[in-house]
Amino acid sequence: MTAGLFSKKKSNNDSDSEMEATSVNAVRTAPIIIPEDTLIEGCFSSKNSIRIEGHLNGILYSKQVVTIDDRALINGNIVAAEVIVSGKIKGNIYCLGRVLIKNGGEVDGNVFSPRFQNDEGSNLTSNISIINNSVSQELIVYNEDITIGANLSETDAYKTIINIFETGKVKNSRVAQKSAEND
Repeated sequence: MTAGLFSKKKSNNDSDSEMEATSVNAVRTAPIIIPEDTLIEGCFSSKNSIRIEGHLNGILYSKQVVTIDDRALINGNIVAAEVIVSGKIKGNIYCLGRVLIKNGGEVDGNVFSPRFQNDEGSNLTSNISIINNSVSQELIVYNEDITIGANLSETDAYKTIINIFETGKVKNSRVAQKSAEND
């Protein structure tokens, strides 16, 4: 058997179906890379991690990590589980986990996150709002309602998440509701 990018060396105990399952899983969990000479306009959403090396004008949403490469330029908002910035963002960052602005990274917009870190040499023209733990838990529950492929700007769950980030207030506690359902 020829070893490919997503294959492993076949041992005597491996079946062909196990090999296929391994390669399919590797493809599903691979990060999406938007190369340097690419421009995306509009809403871009994914369950996977995303690495932007090019340009994006619009909304970027990921249920995992978004990495903004040092050559990247984002004009719009980012919503993600984690955000790492080495490039330039002109827009807001709404993060469920940690935001890291690396040396040379630039953000001109608001940052909402429970954890924030910036390296020396980063350039911030931002208001940084640290989200408290109870609000963070609510955001995680509401984030589960976002459907990949839906028009984010028209999705109620997306609008609710942005509102919770910006106000720090939850109208209807989904955490309490889930807790009551489990009792």
